[in-house]
Amino acid sequence: MNQSSFREHPVRWIFSIVAAIVLVPILAFVGTYVWVHNANNAAAKQIEARLLTLKTPDHTEVLDSSWAVSRFAGGGNGTHQAAALLIRSNLNREALDSFYEAQPGDQRVIATTGDELRGESRMFNEEHDLRQPGLFMVFAYVEPESVLLHDYDLRGH
Repeated sequence: MNQSSFREHPVRWIFSIVAAIVLVPILAFVGTYVWVHNANNAAAKQIEARLLTLKTPDHTEVLDSSWAVSRFAGGGNGTHQAAALLIRSNLNREALDSFYEAQPGDQRVIATTGDELRGESRMFNEEHDLRQPGLFMVFAYVEPESVLLHDYDLRGH
């Protein structure tokens, strides 16, 4: 049985050790980024799925749904996992807000033509003309409890 030893192949051993010292941190960093990115995406998709199960009031139709991972409120670093429904309704924002507040979850209604619409508009801006009257967003977001999920996703910086 032929086993290589350090004395027989010192360059190979040194190269292997240097490669491990360099590659392990790189793979750990990239792996962490990919895992955090995918975990936040999955959580945002779950919020969207929950919003899609909500009842809609009469004279209201769901036009689209979307999810995103970004910084939606406050300053500083860190991400929020969010989802929204784009709805068209004959009801006013206050009536819609009270309807959705009575349902499970922590969602709020935002008029797409109002002053309160800020970063949330990124979720539908390219696909829909949000300036149309009667359009509203049913919006929900959470801030991850895990520091890893909150701080290490570059979309929140």
